[in-house]
Amino acid sequence: MAHAMIVALSMPFIAKAGEENAETKTVVPAQWQKPAWVKELSLAVHESNDSNVFAQNAGKLANKPSWLTTLSPKLGLDFAPLIGSPDLFQVASLEYAPDFVFYHNTPDQTYSAHRLSAGLKGKDDAFSYNLDNAFTFIDGKDLAPLFPQGVSAFGSAVARDRLRQIQERSNISLRYDVESVFLRPTASLLYYNSQTQLHDPVGSFAGYQNYPDRYDVNGGADLGYMMDSANAVTLGYRYGHQEQQILPWDAHKTTASNDYQRLLAGFEGKPVKWLTLQFQAGPDFRNYGAATPIPADDKNPVKLYAEGTALAELTSADTLALKYKRWNWVSCLGKVPYTDSVCDLSYRHKITSKLSLQAGARAANANYHPAALRNDWDYTLSAGLRYAFTAQLSGDISYAYDWGCNHEDGLTDIAVYNREFERQVVSLGATWQF
Repeated sequence: MAHAMIVALSMPFIAKAGEENAETKTVVPAQWQKPAWVKELSLAVHESNDSNVFAQNAGKLANKPSWLTTLSPKLGLDFAPLIGSPDLFQVASLEYAPDFVFYHNTPDQTYSAHRLSAGLKGKDDAFSYNLDNAFTFIDGKDLAPLFPQGVSAFGSAVARDRLRQIQERSNISLRYDVESVFLRPTASLLYYNSQTQLHDPVGSFAGYQNYPDRYDVNGGADLGYMMDSANAVTLGYRYGHQEQQILPWDAHKTTASNDYQRLLAGFEGKPVKWLTLQFQAGPDFRNYGAATPIPADDKNPVKLYAEGTALAELTSADTLALKYKRWNWVSCLGKVPYTDSVCDLSYRHKITSKLSLQAGARAANANYHPAALRNDWDYTLSAGLRYAFTAQLSGDISYAYDWGCNHEDGLTDIAVYNREFERQVVSLGATWQF
């Protein structure tokens, strides 16, 4: 199917099928070149082994391994060169990057993820804008797993990401510069539409994981001051709302839906030549309703919001990247809010002109205080090598180790054991760039 798609997309772009040789009167095929507005056309194939498909340490789904095959075609377009206004339309991109994932030992987990992203970026004198949207449709099972022994830390997320659903992430920002000062209105949307069945987890559905719909939407503005041509400080404000679907059988209509306001201070720029920084942080003021299952004196908490990135180009061959985010979100399992934190560190080293090394470390935390005795952590270490055989063909091999656990004090030994899991994923693959 991927091959047929590539051929169909390629046919209209071929400028010349061949040229006639004057002496032999034979047709010599010409090498096809991508137009400038076709940024990427590729196909990747990976064969992997997952030692713990459901990320469980206990119960009937514990430590189930599977081989899986992933096919990943990718088409990336940028129509800005065709429009002919290099300032007003610096980027006008559209990308389709699906994954077709086949689980050989647990075939009921086979799914396909269809990712479509679009972006617009441009500038007109003092006015500039940036819009991006990422839409994902996952075509998988609509029946979630049963975890009668209790789901492990982050195990519900591992299973959820293969189920039938729609995800959407959108961001828009406008900016107006007046000398060293700028105003930047902004808005964002994070939306999860779960299309799995909902069941009251009793009787034959004991331990069933329900995934209610949820979203976060906010808007506001940043006021910035350019300290020099490369660095700026900002003060910002956001007003937002989070919605969490109420489960049909819940007579108490329990939900963690809330309104919030944020005050943010930030920095963006290059404090030194080799380092690029961007971050915002500040107090987050929450307003939970009476139906949120937290103590009355915690209905209006003040939490820390922080988000940022750092990119260090240490040498011409070494790059280090850090991403961090901490915020309050509503649970994908329904009913309660929690503090969601993630820190992601990645390193890339160019060993030779053809061989490169990638390594990473990630720590994610879901703290459900005061709603529940859950303080889940997920730690991941990964490493991989990539080798470019030609300009078009590359191969890669990677390994990832995943450990989930609950650091909550006062739990029984059984509860602690059920919350833990270990998982290893080994992958070998190849990518062809057309």
